[in-house]
Amino acid sequence: MNITIGRSRPLVGEFQVPGDKSVSHRALMLSALADGTSEILGLLEADDTESTAHCLQQLGVKINRKGLATLVEGRGLSSLIQPKDDLDAGNSGTTMRLLSGILAGQPFRSTLTGDDSLRKRPMNRVIEPLSRMGAKLEASTSGTPPVTIHGKKPLQPIEYQLPVPSAQVKSAIILAGLFADGTTRVIEPVLSRDHTERMLGLDIETGKRGRSIRVGGGMTIPPRQYRVPGDISSAMFLICAALLVPKSEIFIRNAGLNPTRTRALDLLGSVGAKIRIEGVEEISGEPYGTVSAAFSHLKGEVRIDPIRAVVDEAREPHGSMLPVGVADGEGSVGAVGLDNDVVIVYGGVKGCAHRDVCPGSRDRADLAGSTST
Repeated sequence: MNITIGRSRPLVGEFQVPGDKSVSHRALMLSALADGTSEILGLLEADDTESTAHCLQQLGVKINRKGLATLVEGRGLSSLIQPKDDLDAGNSGTTMRLLSGILAGQPFRSTLTGDDSLRKRPMNRVIEPLSRMGAKLEASTSGTPPVTIHGKKPLQPIEYQLPVPSAQVKSAIILAGLFADGTTRVIEPVLSRDHTERMLGLDIETGKRGRSIRVGGGMTIPPRQYRVPGDISSAMFLICAALLVPKSEIFIRNAGLNPTRTRALDLLGSVGAKIRIEGVEEISGEPYGTVSAAFSHLKGEVRIDPIRAVVDEAREPHGSMLPVGVADGEGSVGAVGLDNDVVIVYGGVKGCAHRDVCPGSRDRADLAGSTST
């Protein structure tokens, strides 16, 4: 099959991107544990979030659509019931790991499984802290799903320092901490996505060991209206397209602007990208606003933390293409064409967009990173 790709006309206009997946998962779960009915606006309709919703329904939670809203009838922390069948997370690692934290604090046995791909993903980083809290979790000999969870109520509160940055592991422990007899503390040396602690309004301290998040067992989660912001990861493709194409200018309304998710915007801005953020508001702990992007001539040096980002170099016949992917779990990726040379610095090693400017640079640079979200 032959595909012909030509120059694009200018991209001009305004739009909204689909709802943020990370926020959507958490809005469903926190609503299920709330004391009353919550309303979720802008919930992402996708296979992964459908998996979360279906698992919660198997646990006795009533979820209904009313126009553009999703209504979740929560009945408190003690309301979940033992499922009759295994809970199928599909291909969603977020569903698998975060629900593990909730199920660890239930007085019944349950099993989480998924599709062929999910059943190959590691679970030991979640199993270890939840086991320390008193739950019994059984996985395959290789530490992969299905995972059978023998919950305990109440759980034992713990202090746990994350050995590897992971928003999913952090969130699983926080959610389990809701069912503990006391205060659970999670310490992360490197900031990962902080949607869970923001949406729960948890106390956070910063010290020598990093960020310390505290969650009190038995805390009441009030019902509320969640407004899911647009997924900035999805918006990055169109933002970068606007930066590429002359005479382009686009406006993305209601885009999520969580600081743990906007690193790519900072990097692009550092090399001259015409990106503006306006009208920032906050709801349910999550900031959102309007992001505009216009055609730009990029030049400069980009410094990328090897723990937080991945850089790939690719070449085009008429220039260079620098895909910059911010590895924050579910992953935001943008392709940026360069009229000038941009030096990329990662892990103390320099690379360039043009091979003839930086001899010896590789076509592909895979950086070591282990964040999962």
